[in-house]
Amino acid sequence: MFCSRPAGQYHQKHSNRSVPRDRRSGGKGRVRHLLPPESALFEEARSRGYIGAGFCSGGYGYMMKRVWAGAGDRVTWGEEGIVVNGEVLPASAPQEADKAGRLMWLMWRQELADHVLGEFELLLISDVSWSSFDGRYFGPVDVGQVRGVIKPLVTF
Repeated sequence: MFCSRPAGQYHQKHSNRSVPRDRRSGGKGRVRHLLPPESALFEEARSRGYIGAGFCSGGYGYMMKRVWAGAGDRVTWGEEGIVVNGEVLPASAPQEADKAGRLMWLMWRQELADHVLGEFELLLISDVSWSSFDGRYFGPVDVGQVRGVIKPLVTF
């Protein structure tokens, strides 16, 4: 459930810097590291094996996701997928359950069904895996939780 980038080696630029607060788009289209926030939802995700252990706050590992939306973008969660400013994102249809049959959290059934991203919010979603644990399930994140720009060196 957690493969959000192809296997391979990656290079990260600006590794220790968060997205500057004056760049609210968050670098739309770029792949970035997400430092998962400490929350019950991310703790459950780790216990299910969606994210690994690591050096982020709460003992979580980094997550690599593409930035699809930033401040002022309208995001709609629906059965057909995530819609940003009227366009459905590829491979974004939410899954009812994971590969083990456990029910997933579905943002489109909750309070964020239709949401305009705030000044410091970003939406990060995998663009290569329909089964990734990403913004379809945890919603928008604060720009302060996003680091670096990820570039593939070799993928296989």
